[in-house]
Amino acid sequence: MKKKLDNFFYYYKFHVLAVIFILFVIYEVFISIHGKDKEIPLVIVDDTSQMSMVKAEELVEDFADSQKIGKNQAAFRYRSMYVEKEQYKDIAFDAAGIKEYQDLFTDGSIDLIIRTADDTEQGGESWKSDHLLLPKDYFTEQEMKKYQDYFYYVDEEAMGITFDKCPKAKEFFRDDYPTEYHYILQIAKGSKEEPLVKKFLVYLMGM
Repeated sequence: MKKKLDNFFYYYKFHVLAVIFILFVIYEVFISIHGKDKEIPLVIVDDTSQMSMVKAEELVEDFADSQKIGKNQAAFRYRSMYVEKEQYKDIAFDAAGIKEYQDLFTDGSIDLIIRTADDTEQGGESWKSDHLLLPKDYFTEQEMKKYQDYFYYVDEEAMGITFDKCPKAKEFFRDDYPTEYHYILQIAKGSKEEPLVKKFLVYLMGM
């Protein structure tokens, strides 16, 4: 048995070291982003990882000023900043104590997600189940009428807020988007009770 183990490490020691290294890197990335995000009340993620980070941070900073809250109370992230199982198929995420991108929609680490309209329409039921879209009674009847021009519908279901139509998004981004598709802002399942989520939506729509 000992001889087999010695032979295994002799032939595969670099493979083992590579796996340990990858696990270490994933863990460090996870802790540096996910650990901090759980402490931030409002985290907005660009699912395309292509929008201007500079303009997004200016928008988030302006929102923080409007709410008279600290700048560290809201953050903008790219999807590419999070780990995903598809990128590391040989890694046991559960064993390493690592949650992947979409798992963070339910624990409050990610509050709002910006996706293209095309991706939103093709997301399927599995994606819907990880979002609240626009929950019933989230807005009052009066608010629904006031904001109706900003809601994005698919098959008569409100899928989210049309981000690029919102006055505040126009103020900071103008027409500077990576694609010509509309960008849809959706609410993550674990965040509908976070007060800053609704405040951010109202801020975006300029009401």
